[in-house]
Amino acid sequence: KDEALRSIVYSYKHGFSGFAAMLTESQAETIAKFPEVVTVKPNIFHETHTTRSWDFLDLHHNRQPAQQPGLLKKAKYGEDVIVGVIDTGIWPESRSFDDNGYGPVPARWKGKCQTGQDFNATSCNRKIIGARWYGLGISDEVLNNNYKSPR
Repeated sequence: KDEALRSIVYSYKHGFSGFAAMLTESQAETIAKFPEVVTVKPNIFHETHTTRSWDFLDLHHNRQPAQQPGLLKKAKYGEDVIVGVIDTGIWPESRSFDDNGYGPVPARWKGKCQTGQDFNATSCNRKIIGARWYGLGISDEVLNNNYKSPR
């Protein structure tokens, strides 16, 4: 039991129930056989697919996007919407994260603005309402050229 507890890197309880752990191939195979386990997957390093999210989402400033007419208005232009994103990092000084004109952070928000290297609590605002980073279990070699923070 102690060895199992030491192997856990992260534990998840919001959105889904699960954990990340450092396991041998044999341990992963054993756990995968339990009827309560939905799936066991290895942690895989992924390259960035796009740095042009607006193009990927077909959001263009100079033409109407390929969507239902009036959708943005009907959705109140995204007012009070919390968007969750898995990203490669955030640069809070970017103009795109300026929170001028934004209302208060939604009261239902339960997230966190995690501090770290070159990212302090004031890096979050009314637009960046939460930011986290996950580096446990990643080798120093991989983390070496990265900020150890949401940046």
